[in-house]
Amino acid sequence: MVACCSFFLSSKNKPRFKAVLFDLDGTLVEFKFKVKESRLAIKDWLSKNGFDISSITPETKTQRIFDQIKFQCESRSNGISFDSAKRTMSEILEEFEFRSFAEAKPHPGSLQLLKRLKEKQFLLAIVTNSGRRPVDSILGTFGFLPYIHLTITRDEMSKMKPEPDGLLSAIETLKVEQSEAVFVGDSVIDIQAAKKAGLTSIALSQGMSTGQILAKEEPDYLISEIEEVEEIVLS
Repeated sequence: MVACCSFFLSSKNKPRFKAVLFDLDGTLVEFKFKVKESRLAIKDWLSKNGFDISSITPETKTQRIFDQIKFQCESRSNGISFDSAKRTMSEILEEFEFRSFAEAKPHPGSLQLLKRLKEKQFLLAIVTNSGRRPVDSILGTFGFLPYIHLTITRDEMSKMKPEPDGLLSAIETLKVEQSEAVFVGDSVIDIQAAKKAGLTSIALSQGMSTGQILAKEEPDYLISEIEEVEEIVLS
């Protein structure tokens, strides 16, 4: 079944949606985060402070890095607590996020989409693996803040995407059921997080990943433009 540019990839019944949750970077904004460089910077700090980095590569997911360092902090003593290590790693990530956000711009149509969805009484939230300070900065710069009911960043999650913690916290705060919420994201980990949280997933191919890559994760919907979200949640 094909409607506009959207591909309906699931046979389950469409729920009545009340909340629309968005990833930020790559979804609502065009964002070129230097993933490899940021992880190399984290590896460099970890190496200098006595951590075993042999299994950490530029492709290792951030949450996986955090999990490995937490295990090392708990299993041996090098004088650094996990809270301290996590804080430093987050500061390194923030530095790269601020640099990337300085060159970011809204996806065409994203601000108007948020305006229309709020006018139609949808609850809107952002759930992102980026840090609180750079996220607040870019939301204010691009004029998103008046339309967002809730923002959950890396700093408020016990575990980042692809784990579902941030999404589950969002729907609990918004007081909606899993069947009443969708999550819109541009990456594989966004689809995985939505599935783990029991939310309908909308994958956007104009961001980090191609439609072919996203389709392999079997999202409920695959779209090529952010404006298509409105049609899905209203249908």
